Amino acid sequence: MRRTGMMVAGSILGLAVLASAEAFGEGPHAHSHPRPIQWFSGTYLDPAIPRPDLFPRVVWNNIPEHRQVYNRPRYGTGKFLYHFEPTSQEAMAWETNVRNGNYRNHRGASVPMYWYPKPWEALNTRARPDFQQPSGVETAPEGTTLLELVEPASP
Repeated sequence: MRRTGMMVAGSILGLAVLASAEAFGEGPHAHSHPRPIQWFSGTYLDPAIPRPDLFPRVVWNNIPEHRQVYNRPRYGTGKFLYHFEPTSQEAMAWETNVRNGNYRNHRGASVPMYWYPKPWEALNTRARPDFQQPSGVETAPEGTTLLELVEPASP
């Protein structure tokens, strides 16, 4: 039932978009218009006109962001992302902070501490070995195949 309703709503929306495209000269008869209409030319919405800075950049750059101060996303943004994109970094950070009570108790910045080794410390990986043959190492004679080296011919 719900899927059918969404299909009907999508069809109606698609028809409305097509009708508006033809009404504004973007449809099949777009070549009949001499030039497109410039709706925002001469206004502050025109991207060609630079906008004035109400506050100098020194003021804007000295106001720290919420994420920088509290090390967590804002509550509303995090909750929105938790419902619509739960695997995002913001949503997972929000969920962790909600479970820890950082929003409810108005706590400051929280820095997580890990009491286990990091993967690069635990795996004990090393650099790749040097593949250049040192002098004095025996190599297979020319013309031998790998099969002959693995299974020597019996006499």
